[in-house]
Amino acid sequence: MSYRWCKCTNTLWALVFLLLSGCFNEGGTVRSGMAYEVMKEQGVFKLVYVVPLSTKSKIPYREVANKVRAGERICIALFWDEKENVPLSMPMTDMQVATKVAHYNLNKNTGLDRVRICSSEGCS
Repeated sequence: MSYRWCKCTNTLWALVFLLLSGCFNEGGTVRSGMAYEVMKEQGVFKLVYVVPLSTKSKIPYREVANKVRAGERICIALFWDEKENVPLSMPMTDMQVATKVAHYNLNKNTGLDRVRICSSEGCS
């Protein structure tokens, strides 16, 4: 086997890996310990499944939002703690809206940067 053939084969496998990795949802765990998975991106919207922590702190949601927005100037991240409730298209159903646990809004053009925790009474 020649060196040239091996180098070409390795490059080909690296390319295949990069192409296939785009087929999987982004996910991970942030510093606070919250695990997340981006289920769908639609425009500026990131629809995210999270494994909630026992705290109702806004910090874990902000950490996840900062990971998934990847330097974007405008981003809206919506969070659900039950995978089956995460919408995979817009508009959302009433049930999907009602089961959202938090949302994050960022607009660097206006200075908006906020996290809202949701409950049955709404998001605050």
